[in-house]
Amino acid sequence: MKKLLIKNFKCFEEQEIELGNLTLLAGANGSGKSTVIQVMLLFLQSMLNDDKSHTLTNLFLNGYYFTGISHQTK
Repeated sequence: MKKLLIKNFKCFEEQEIELGNLTLLAGANGSGKSTVIQVMLLFLQSMLNDDKSHTLTNLFLNGYYFTGISHQTK
């Protein structure tokens, strides 16, 4: 994977992230570091649970790596 495009997920309206052999996520609290990791786990989980056709047709929101989006209230 060389690029990650996140659209309309949590804090990201649209964000493209270039990935290299080693990619570090750094930033202030609330800047989206954990969200990027969640997107990657959601993608992995969906690819592992799909029909192995090498095209992602379904997102698996609940599984081993990712159990949906938690909403916190104050």
